Amino acid sequence: MPVRLSLGRLAVRFFLGFAFSLLFPTISLNAADSLDEPVSGGHFFKQANGFGGRGNRGFSIRDEPNGMAFYTKFHQLGGVSALGYPASRFYELDGFIYQVTQGALLQYHPVLDQVTLGNTFEILERAGLNELLLARGIPVSIADDGSNGDFQKAKATRLSWLTNDAIKKRFMGAGDENAAIERYGLPMSKPQTFGPFIAQRFQRIALQYWTEDVPGIADNGDITVVLGGDLLKEFNLLPLEARIPHMSYERPHPVDGSKSLEDNRYSHLIAEGTSNFTGSPDHRIHNIAVAASILHGSVIQPNETFSFLETLGPIGYGNGYRSSLVIFGDRTIWGIGGGVCQVSTTLFRAAFWAGLPITERHQHSYRVSYYEQDGSPPGFDAAIFNPGLDLKFVNDTNHPILIRAHVDELAMKLKITLHSKKLHRAVEMLPVIERNVVAPGPPLPDRPDPSLARGVRVQVEWAATGIETGIQRVVVEGNNVRFDEFWSHFTPWRARWVVGTA
Repeated sequence: MPVRLSLGRLAVRFFLGFAFSLLFPTISLNAADSLDEPVSGGHFFKQANGFGGRGNRGFSIRDEPNGMAFYTKFHQLGGVSALGYPASRFYELDGFIYQVTQGALLQYHPVLDQVTLGNTFEILERAGLNELLLARGIPVSIADDGSNGDFQKAKATRLSWLTNDAIKKRFMGAGDENAAIERYGLPMSKPQTFGPFIAQRFQRIALQYWTEDVPGIADNGDITVVLGGDLLKEFNLLPLEARIPHMSYERPHPVDGSKSLEDNRYSHLIAEGTSNFTGSPDHRIHNIAVAASILHGSVIQPNETFSFLETLGPIGYGNGYRSSLVIFGDRTIWGIGGGVCQVSTTLFRAAFWAGLPITERHQHSYRVSYYEQDGSPPGFDAAIFNPGLDLKFVNDTNHPILIRAHVDELAMKLKITLHSKKLHRAVEMLPVIERNVVAPGPPLPDRPDPSLARGVRVQVEWAATGIETGIQRVVVEGNNVRFDEFWSHFTPWRARWVVGTA
């Protein structure tokens, strides 16, 4: 019987050693024309976008002009039929550049200038997930093979664990021993029986040989590959912004993989902006990650005016944003993209500390608590709204500036950094001017809301003190001194609830 690859995640639970249940959703490997298309240097796929292929978001896998050949390696290793669909953006970690597919982890080594498969199941083990993997039908690794650090002895011992003929045949199908090890890594376990299949774990994959027919999942004699890349995503082992799909029209920012941030053009961290979003609901965090993922990797050329709205593109459902609370006129309402201002605010702070001329910046109507959680003064924010309210600043240096954005889900913190050649300038924030403080007043009367069940009461406005603030900046570069002011006039804001009438 021909060997078939079935992609999906597997959960196996044994009851008294006899009965079990399987959860193994499969994905068709026949790419539909409407779900993927060629792009410059590679291909764009919607199949693993998290929305069942719907919408216009997906993941691009491509080769970069500098030689970082993810797309070429993807095809050399068998493409979709062997690795599954691309399931992340590029991301950088510990000096390497990675991209996840459903079934694997592609890793670019800048020094060797080559793309290989990463050791997915070693990463999962280091994260302390062996017990959870065992529940998915993946054997626990054998920690001590008796080699005492001797690679040749470890190689011989671990290859001797290939005692299942079908799994061994699949493993050796990559070529000779060295080719097989390069593709799959060494065995981490011996074959182990889990109900209807026998599984063996390797450094880079896990294989399952089916000994029984399980309708809709596999036939007796089939070999399936566990979706290691999807497991990395499921267990949050790659950055949140890397998990946000590209938009179909989005040309991913070029990545200089051969040099990465060691490139002389971006050798120095010239400024950093941070903000906290503790207490944000999931849909707001999602929108922050979508905007941050688009911003990440942008390059501002010398004398270029950066526009936040132009870089971000349309903010809508079709581009992956979700509905959340937004400020609209004199009230807070549900709208598309609530949370994107967290990104514009954080970028404004980075541009502020870089001493870049800021040509357009708008305040929020009232003080937003998220932007003061880290002790920042009121007024150190930047509202955007499309159309009409943008954030713009100029790269007044002689070198390009690289923007990097990172969303920390655990710390509930967004960090945006700017990288370029070293700047010989000093930036100082003078004591903030605060005046005309006005108390918010009592809560407004409840407002009926037919979208909520009758009697349900939800707060939609939070009391905030009105104030006028002035943030002043001094930029010193050689004999040149520049003084900037950013004024905000925050309206006192009264609390309000809505009550369902449906």
